[in-house]
Amino acid sequence: EHIRIHKIPGFMHSYTSVNYISSHAGNEDLKVLPVPENIYSLQYGAISHNIDIIESFDAYMSSIEDSGLYKNIWDIWFDITRDSEAPLPEFTSSGSKGSLKVAICTDTAPFVYVGNDGIYKGFCIDLLKSYAAHIDKSVQYLDVDTKELIPYVENKKADFGISNIPIIEYPGRKILYSKPIYEDKQGILILRSEQENPQNMSAQDNKGV
Repeated sequence: EHIRIHKIPGFMHSYTSVNYISSHAGNEDLKVLPVPENIYSLQYGAISHNIDIIESFDAYMSSIEDSGLYKNIWDIWFDITRDSEAPLPEFTSSGSKGSLKVAICTDTAPFVYVGNDGIYKGFCIDLLKSYAAHIDKSVQYLDVDTKELIPYVENKKADFGISNIPIIEYPGRKILYSKPIYEDKQGILILRSEQENPQNMSAQDNKGV
C-alpha cells in the first residue's frame, strides 16, 4: 500500500515473494523488476540448534529429491497460475514420537502464510509436514516475527525453524543451517506506469469501441 500512495518508490524482497504478490488478482497495478543474479542471489535453509535434527532433515530432503516428491511440492507452489486456495497434498503423522516445536514467519508467501481458512500453508509448510510425517512427530507451530525467528531457535524456544531463511553465517550465532531448500534472487516491487496497467489499458480499449 505504501507503494500505491507513493510513500516509497518500491520494495525489494525475495523475487519469489514479490512475484507471488504481483501475480494475484487486485495487484495488476504492480510489477516486479528482477535484480540480476550476479548482483544478488541467495539460498534458503531450515535452522535448528540441534545437529541431529539438521542431519535428519538433510537426509530426508535428499530422499525426496531422489523420489521426486520435492519437485512435486515445488511445482505446486511456484507455478503462478495455480489457485493458492486449491486443495493441497495431505501429510499426516500420528505424533507417536512426540512433537516438533517449529518457528515460522507467516508474512512470507508463498513459503509460509495463513490461508483464508486460517490454516498454515506454503512451500515450507508442505516440506515441514512431509518431514514430520516421515519422523512421525506432530508439529507445534510458533508464529513469530521475522526478526524473532532465528533468536527463537537459538534460545531453544523452538526445535526447528523454517520459512524463507537466508543461509548467512553470523559470527557467534548458535544455530545450524540445513542444506539449501530453495534458491532465489531479489526483486523490486513497483507500480506499473499508467500505460502498463492492464486495468487502464482495458478501459482505454472500451472507450475506443
